[in-house]
Amino acid sequence: MYALSLIAEGSNQEEFPTRKIYERYEQLTESLDINPLSQRRMSDRLNEQAFLDILGVTDRVGRGRGKGMTNFYYLLEEPKVVQSAIESDQRFSPEQ
Repeated sequence: MYALSLIAEGSNQEEFPTRKIYERYEQLTESLDINPLSQRRMSDRLNEQAFLDILGVTDRVGRGRGKGMTNFYYLLEEPKVVQSAIESDQRFSPEQ
């Protein structure tokens, strides 16, 4: 969700595909020295958050023959609100 908020903050788009969110997520985990989830597991987490009405999700979209399907996710709150809530978690504190 944090990765999605960072992408949304710097864009005029509202919805983003799983792949773009995952790419930003990988950058975050690398900078925080955390082992990333697989793209499949992260996609499962995004779907769980959409099911719980934490995120919004549009209908699945085909990417063309043989390329599978993808979901587009969007925030239900402003990016800064999401970032503030996540950054208040002590795991994001530099004093670990």
